[in-house]
Order: sequence, then C-alpha cells, then structure tokens
Amino acid sequence: MAYKVIASKEVEEAIDNIHDYIATVLLSPQSAKNTVAKILDSLKSLEIFPEA
Repeated sequence: MAYKVIASKEVEEAIDNIHDYIATVLLSPQSAKNTVAKILDSLKSLEIFPEA
C-alpha cells in the first residue's frame, strides 16, 4: 500500500532555504540541486516506507 506524503509550507520553505544557502553562501549551485533532489527522493520514499 502506498501512502501520500504532504509537505507543509514550512517544509517547502526550509527546502528552498537549504537550496539558496548552498547555492549562494557555499557557492555551489550543482550541490544545491543535488541536495534538494536527495531530500525530495527521501520524502518520496516515505510513501512506500512510512516508518523509515
């Protein structure tokens, strides 16, 4: 059975802030993109493994 993961506005803002920090302060836009992709993949995996 698959579950539905719903991210709150706060979570979406936090992910945006993480991206912005890595891209602008650490000067690594590609790393920012990769980090956000990993976060989103992890959230998506909760649909299948909700207790992970």
